[in-house]
Amino acid sequence: MSKIFDPENRFPAALAENEGLGGGGGASAATGRPKQDPDMPSRDELDAKAATIDAKLSATEARIEASMSSMRTSFAEHTAHVNQALTRMQGDVSAIQVELKHMPTTWTMITTMGGFSAAVVGVILGVMSFASDRFDGGFAMGSGLSAPFEAIRAENRQLVAEQSKRIDALDRKLDVLIDAVQHNQTSQKP
Repeated sequence: MSKIFDPENRFPAALAENEGLGGGGGASAATGRPKQDPDMPSRDELDAKAATIDAKLSATEARIEASMSSMRTSFAEHTAHVNQALTRMQGDVSAIQVELKHMPTTWTMITTMGGFSAAVVGVILGVMSFASDRFDGGFAMGSGLSAPFEAIRAENRQLVAEQSKRIDALDRKLDVLIDAVQHNQTSQKP
């Protein structure tokens, strides 16, 4: 890595050769500069690679900045939506609180239900006592009226027996007439 980013094209190995030889063995005779290793890239190649790397880094930074900007925008939109939802929810909660202020308390509801239950039980007991009194009066009246009804029943039985005897007598007379008519019809046939 140090070879790529060495702006003056000096490498520790090249420096060691120049210093170790006293400056004469590793340097060219014409320039007095150290000879360049053939495996080593030239300064122009290094500059080109550095420019390519800088361009790639700039492009990557631009993409990262664009992504970050998009994320910031998206986050701001989501935050605005969440804030709107929270505002609506706060309004709903406030409306519910206003409605609940008009509701009776638990103690009020319990006492109201207790009073209503006591009133219902009182009405039921009143109806039952009235019905009991009427039943008792009816029962007493029924026992006092049973004697006249027994006389009427006995008279009705006697009438039914007499009518039964009359019906039997009529049945016999009708049988005699039917026999006579049948006998008369058979004697008149040629």
